[in-house]
Amino acid sequence: MKTVSINNNLLKLIFFFLPLSYCIGQAAVSFIYLIFVIFFFLSFKKASFLYDDKLKILLILYFISLIFGSFFSINLKESLYSSLTYSRFLFFFLTVHFFAIFFKERVQNNFFLWSFFLSGLIIIDSYYQYFNPLKENIFGFKPDQEQVGRLTSIFKDELIVGSVLYYLFFTPLIFMVFYINNKFKFFEISSRIIILLLTLLYLSAVFLSGDRMPFIMAFSTFFLLIIFIKKFRLNFGLIIVIFLFIFFYQIKEDQIFNYRYKAFINQIVNQGQKSEINYSRNKNFFDSQWGAHYLTGYEIFKDNYYFGIGLRQFKTECSSKIYENIDSDFRKGRCSNHPHNLYIEMASETGIFSTAILLIAILFFFFRCLKIIYNKRIELYNDSYEYALFVAFFVVNFLTFFPLRSSGSFFSNFSGSLIWLNFSFLFIYLKHFESILKKKIKT
Repeated sequence: MKTVSINNNLLKLIFFFLPLSYCIGQAAVSFIYLIFVIFFFLSFKKASFLYDDKLKILLILYFISLIFGSFFSINLKESLYSSLTYSRFLFFFLTVHFFAIFFKERVQNNFFLWSFFLSGLIIIDSYYQYFNPLKENIFGFKPDQEQVGRLTSIFKDELIVGSVLYYLFFTPLIFMVFYINNKFKFFEISSRIIILLLTLLYLSAVFLSGDRMPFIMAFSTFFLLIIFIKKFRLNFGLIIVIFLFIFFYQIKEDQIFNYRYKAFINQIVNQGQKSEINYSRNKNFFDSQWGAHYLTGYEIFKDNYYFGIGLRQFKTECSSKIYENIDSDFRKGRCSNHPHNLYIEMASETGIFSTAILLIAILFFFFRCLKIIYNKRIELYNDSYEYALFVAFFVVNFLTFFPLRSSGSFFSNFSGSLIWLNFSFLFIYLKHFESILKKKIKT
């Protein structure tokens, strides 16, 4: 019992370093996740823990398939190394569930309050950088000249402000909304005004970061929360309306934002001009840079159907001459570190078998979440922090795995860790509510 207690206390401390590690840098993130691997092996005792849930079994099979598929890779050494190191996210997932310390209310509250505080520092710094004529943040960091219209805040030259604010700090914002509402019930009007201002400041910071996809996802999340969280429908609806005025005003007044979002829409629609490859048709999405990445990834998948080319190998294989003839005006720019779509990346780098296993796991996971959300017995908990966080994590995960969006690399340290962090936290909240429903059925 003493060993478990020591592990729990130490793990609490490591959890508090987890959001901070993203503010420090990639090396710190890798180090924290490595510690979770060590924790798992030090604490693991019963093999039954690995197969007491079908989702765990599917995920374990998935990670085994990644390692197995590496032996068919175009670069065995690099792919095998990547698949083995990527397994740290599986151990993080298992460790989070093994300890499940968040359901001690004090730990949960302190963790999300701490996370919200960190997000506040990034948001303040982002506003400072945006309004600073020199575009420097508090520490003197600023974007490179070719990164006009983007913010870097404390991340030096990395354009990840919007991604960090969305993937790491959206759920603490939702926690704070409920925390303020529950703590200040006697000042309902004041608390609603504070909630409105905090949410608008957060959403505006994501927008001003210049990271278009995280902004679209953050904005879309509020639409989905209107569906799932009845209590704050009016608040979130008002936030959406007010922010739309801010958005269109900013687009109108700021030429850089106007250009970036027009270019974004043109890349998606890309119609009105004749294609340089086929003059009989108008340009379409596949004549854009993203489209070229997608087509290249699809062609790679067709040529390596069963096991893919191996983790992190798209950046090498995309330059092969056999992909010079893709039907895209942007075929010369088809190469990138990854194809900018989760499913195309999975299919091209890991093949049909691994991708199918993960798809089944995701669909099974989301089905279980929706069963909880639409279960009438759970209505008693609708005002709780836990339910708000469960729904928020579900929406973030749903949009993360939405197939039509552009994305960072699923197999990278930064993007991959943020995906698995949200995936893991959603799982422990799912298990929490599933256990509650089981008890209610028995009684």
